[in-house]
Amino acid sequence: MIEAEKSAFAMTVSQTDRPIHQALSITDNGILGVVWPDLMHLNSQGVSRYVFGNGSRYAVYVPSFLKSKSLYGPGLRGYVMPPECSVDVDTEEDLKLLSQYADTRATRSS
Repeated sequence: MIEAEKSAFAMTVSQTDRPIHQALSITDNGILGVVWPDLMHLNSQGVSRYVFGNGSRYAVYVPSFLKSKSLYGPGLRGYVMPPECSVDVDTEEDLKLLSQYADTRATRSS
């Protein structure tokens, strides 16, 4: 995915089925705010497909990284990982989900 002259940056990403364009922020006192007011009225079919960096892998052409000082440089490409290959374990529920995926994979390979 890395080509120094075309795309010097790549990362793994995951798809989301959530309507991210309708995201709300929440303050410490529980008040909700619209993140993107211009997009809030659109239905899911009317917006682009969204992905998010899942933190699993990054690849970068070093001279481009040194120039931009960011992993999010020009021409950034993404490798879409299947959900069962990218579980961010932050909670007890995440750990249970990971265990379910692992059990499913073990059953398939038996």
